[in-house]
Amino acid sequence: MEGYKGGRITRIKLKGFMTYDEIDLKPKRGLNLIVGLNGSGKSSIMSAICLGLGGKPQFTGRSFQTSDFISFKHREAEIEIELESLRGKNDVIRRVLQSDKSMWYLNGSHTQQSEIAAIVKKYNIDMGNLCQFLPQEKVAEFSKMDKKQRLENMIKAIGKPSLYTMFGDLKDMRKDYCHIEKELEILENSRNSEVK
Repeated sequence: MEGYKGGRITRIKLKGFMTYDEIDLKPKRGLNLIVGLNGSGKSSIMSAICLGLGGKPQFTGRSFQTSDFISFKHREAEIEIELESLRGKNDVIRRVLQSDKSMWYLNGSHTQQSEIAAIVKKYNIDMGNLCQFLPQEKVAEFSKMDKKQRLENMIKAIGKPSLYTMFGDLKDMRKDYCHIEKELEILENSRNSEVK
């Protein structure tokens, strides 16, 4: 795909996370569907993707604390997400959730959340953008967005950051154009009244 920078999820591994003692998923290219009965763990996978890629717990619509995502049978939970890199080895992000803290790892080395945020940003992933990540608990919030908000979020989701900046510039130029058009109309009306 032209313009694709990588970032496709190639593997999701969970331990002690919500409904899962342990699971290792390998999504294929293209559309992947997760189907199952209520309570079978579909939302657990979505929550893991969000938290594993640096999203805040409230983005999941389930909790405000990461400790709530640890299975009651475990002391800690692990989320490991592998992202496809077009420049050699894939990036592997691992987050270990404990009751009072999170620990982050990038490609096997302990790191800070800020470095994870930089990697996620490099792939243009934004867990707070409802056009990129829409858990079922947030559908009502998404439907309350007006057309302009949805368009702006979609541009952020699919384009380079410069595209959103250009969109903002275009909106500013439109405002300037409308302002100038109004001033010209006033001048024209003033001139017409002087002629009479």
